Amino acid sequence: MRRPMQRIARALPVFSFAIICNASLAAPAGIQMATVPLQNPFDPLREERSTLDTSLRASAAGLQDQFIPTEIQVDVLQVYGLPLGISNASFRKAKKGDRLKLSISNSSSEQILGVRYWLVIVDSTNQVRQSLDQSDSLKLEAYSAKALSFSTPPRWRIGDDDRIFLVLAQVVGRDSIWEVQQAKSALLAYVKGDGFPMPNVLRLLNQVESPIGSSPFFLRPKQ
Repeated sequence: MRRPMQRIARALPVFSFAIICNASLAAPAGIQMATVPLQNPFDPLREERSTLDTSLRASAAGLQDQFIPTEIQVDVLQVYGLPLGISNASFRKAKKGDRLKLSISNSSSEQILGVRYWLVIVDSTNQVRQSLDQSDSLKLEAYSAKALSFSTPPRWRIGDDDRIFLVLAQVVGRDSIWEVQQAKSALLAYVKGDGFPMPNVLRLLNQVESPIGSSPFFLRPKQ
């Protein structure tokens, strides 16, 4: 009887040590699991919280997209006989202000001082919603090209589904004025897809010495 009891007495410390080790190893896992939030499937406010969270995320995404600049391509009616060519025209809508962007090339031997142009805005139903007669000054040397951008007046209201068309009506050079006859009528026919003759261009002599960006022809009252 003494030998079995001795064996049991020797095994008890080992068994106790094993239990203590297992408890110490399991304790961190139990603590870590306790930090995980549990969801009550019977919580009556769970659906409302989920709906609110979805709405907040959608509102944040909408505000972020609202300030992303939008660029609309501009269709340009090129008029033969003018010294200027326009390419890469676009209308950029941004939070800090809308701008008309384009690239202009000068094929004449004169310095260009300014331009006047017509813009036509067409809505999604192919109806002309607005037409604008706009003038801007610039400085473009002879036989040169560069990218430009013009700020737009507050009265311009262009939607994301609108289309924009442009035609030059006047080009002011250091020595000459190029006038496009019936520029607006030609642009409206171009917008509707109707056939039209290419507008005539009259070249007049600029006899008034004027600083860069101003001319009596360029600043005359618009018709």
